[in-house]
Amino acid sequence: MTKTTKRDYYEVLGVSKTADAAAIKKAYRKLAKKYHPDTNAGDPVAEEKLKEVNEAYDVLGDEKKKKLYDTYGFAAFQEGFNEEAARQYQEQFKNGGGFGTDGFGGFGNGTFHYSTGGSGFGTGDFGSFGGDEDIFDNLFGQYFKGQKGSGRGSRANYRSKGQDVESGITISFDEAMHGCDKTFTLRDPATGKSESVQVHIPAGIDTGKSIRLKGKGGEGYSGGESGDLYLKVTVQEKPGWERRGQDLYTTVNIPYTT
Repeated sequence: MTKTTKRDYYEVLGVSKTADAAAIKKAYRKLAKKYHPDTNAGDPVAEEKLKEVNEAYDVLGDEKKKKLYDTYGFAAFQEGFNEEAARQYQEQFKNGGGFGTDGFGGFGNGTFHYSTGGSGFGTGDFGSFGGDEDIFDNLFGQYFKGQKGSGRGSRANYRSKGQDVESGITISFDEAMHGCDKTFTLRDPATGKSESVQVHIPAGIDTGKSIRLKGKGGEGYSGGESGDLYLKVTVQEKPGWERRGQDLYTTVNIPYTT
């Protein structure tokens, strides 16, 4: 294939990630017929499409390969991939290992949660991420990077985007109302390199909204672009205040005398 970026296999076959084996097979047959050489003689585009479809079905049509792909993505088919090491790596974060008491919740399926801690509900002093804590330590290790270097093997030569990573962040009511900037450090344990990253929390953000940090997710494979990091926001409640959309409500006792 001459593609510079691999497409998600489910996208290639036009099926959802919850599609069963029958639906996947049906979609494959339809596309294989559409791009078959008998009806597309001499068409290089159709030839490439058929290769892409065959590759996708080779994985999704095989129960074991499909499970690997669903769990580890394209990294599962990189040369030198170690499933047991990847499983242990994933399990480490699922159990919250290695983070002490810095506010992390459960870490599984490529997600984690971090709370700023903050400084209560005061106004003006929004604090920071605990003084530039290494909150992503061990996040971008070998599991996300695949295998770089040799480039041998048919799959290793394809460039593909790195995995997107989702994180949860809890901020105070006042931080959400006024907006603020947060600074934290991304550290790659594989190389020891650290990068200071600033994220802007826009005023008025609400629970459930996500902030995208482009290129701060898993590193791409074979020179592909990095994935993105999505920070899903949770806003803490503030006693005596209620938010309805962009409006704030509170009860004020007004003395009345005659």
